[in-house]
Amino acid sequence: MVSIVIPVYNAEKYLRQCIESIMKQNTAPMEVIILDDGSTDSSLKICQEYALRDERITVIEKENTGVSDTRNQGIKRAKGEYILFVDADDYLAPNALEKISSALESHSAPDLLVWGFSSIGERQVFNDTDLLKNHQEDFTSHELLQHLLCIDPQQRFRGLVWRCAFRTALLRDNGIAFCTDLKMAEDYKFMADAILKASRISVLPEELYVYRVNNDSVTARFKANVHGDMLWVNNRLEEDLCCKYPDLRPGLDCSCAETYIVAMQNCCNDGTPHGLLARIRYVRDIRKQFGYSEKIRSACRQWRNISRRQRLVYTMLRLHLDPLYVFLYSIKRKTLCAGGKP
Repeated sequence: MVSIVIPVYNAEKYLRQCIESIMKQNTAPMEVIILDDGSTDSSLKICQEYALRDERITVIEKENTGVSDTRNQGIKRAKGEYILFVDADDYLAPNALEKISSALESHSAPDLLVWGFSSIGERQVFNDTDLLKNHQEDFTSHELLQHLLCIDPQQRFRGLVWRCAFRTALLRDNGIAFCTDLKMAEDYKFMADAILKASRISVLPEELYVYRVNNDSVTARFKANVHGDMLWVNNRLEEDLCCKYPDLRPGLDCSCAETYIVAMQNCCNDGTPHGLLARIRYVRDIRKQFGYSEKIRSACRQWRNISRRQRLVYTMLRLHLDPLYVFLYSIKRKTLCAGGKP
């Protein structure tokens, strides 16, 4: 049996489509655990409505503690041999669970099964299904971690928890859980931990999950904890991974450089408390304080593996033109918020 965990918070707009995409599947026995994380809209009522129709659905009402704690509670309550996560605004492709169940059986019960996904929305998300198609055999932990940390977008594995089936025992026996202190990158750390501990990782190169992209090109807002959360994750990954696989360090350096870029972009987003000069001082301070210059130099050494856009950004940073980047990105944000195009 598989356990499907759905964390819900104010998702009334898309929730019915999500639940129905699961309940219409032709599949082996399953349980659906829906955890309402203190919604203030009609989400809980919708969940309870479906639970009355189908005994396979269990609805848990809880106070708002965030998606990480909500998923962790789902892991604790799961009775299935495998756990799947589905976000309340996404949905499964037709026959997805049948294909997943079949793959789990034919691959002799791997610790981790990964599959492809598609996306809908105005902003495009890079689809890595071709990466899976080109790798028909099982991944080793080392191989998939290399792809997870790869700077080349064409070879990068998107570490998203809803595109995997996790053996329940893998998570519980190794104490793998979502970090409840994080507001950003919590799934990235969870995926890295699961991959590191997995003995067998199998591949299902089909698009079985539909990810709804919230168009944040206009609505992206300043988040005070972005840099700290991502830096913490990078530091933990360095401690956990580099001891076992030293060759992953260049990839981690690039991940740290990307963290610095995200921090610069975040301080320019809508709602930032900082004026332009304060933003420039902020990025200069964190670059010096956290040693990002060396990470940027390391990323530049992988010149052949990065896109033209990445080359331009890294060149600006290597020349210490961070203020220019912040200025240009701030203009882009204002243009988007005014209804223009970048």
